[in-house]
Amino acid sequence: MVKGKAMQGLKKLQTSPNLQIYRKLLHLLMGAAALLIGFSVAQFYGLEVLLYGAFICFIILLLIDLLRVEYKVNFPLYSLFTKEKEKTNLHALTFAFLAAIIVIMMYEFKIALAAVAMSIFSDGIAAIIGIRFGRHRIWNGKSIEGSLASLATNLLIGYFIVGAWYIFIPMAVIATLTELVITHMDDNFVVPIFSGFVGQLILLLTVVYL
Repeated sequence: MVKGKAMQGLKKLQTSPNLQIYRKLLHLLMGAAALLIGFSVAQFYGLEVLLYGAFICFIILLLIDLLRVEYKVNFPLYSLFTKEKEKTNLHALTFAFLAAIIVIMMYEFKIALAAVAMSIFSDGIAAIIGIRFGRHRIWNGKSIEGSLASLATNLLIGYFIVGAWYIFIPMAVIATLTELVITHMDDNFVVPIFSGFVGQLILLLTVVYL
């Protein structure tokens, strides 16, 4: 009886708007820390060391997912901040590190950094604004207010990291639209791949034709 009530309480907590906001705030803090560490490692030790470090983190997270999904090992923080779809799949953190490894390997570092930052900050800020102030729903529960906050965040990130408007504006638009239309896939993986690809493609085209 007590266990049943505890499970009901945990389920109610996991679906409450306040927990969603706390989850996004934690997402923002962890993402900011990861970006700062990654940027520092790249500046002082080079991209190769950064890639090795990111890959080690990815392997650790993948091992946790293996134990969590396949063998039902309970990790308290994972249980509290895990979405329903992540209970039987890779966690958002695992997807995020995999995406970071791919974009760092394939794209110019500033573009890769901006793409990852857009994925981290625009998602969290859009969710918080959407939960607190969203009044006009447009797609899968997402709001105009949240999407505008996402676009503004992406534009600011692109401006400060990339600088070239003809690169960061398309990146910001693609990141925002990708975030908006995704319902089942993990946006932590898809957003940096697509936005970074657009930025890298524009960079290559401008180098060739200018």
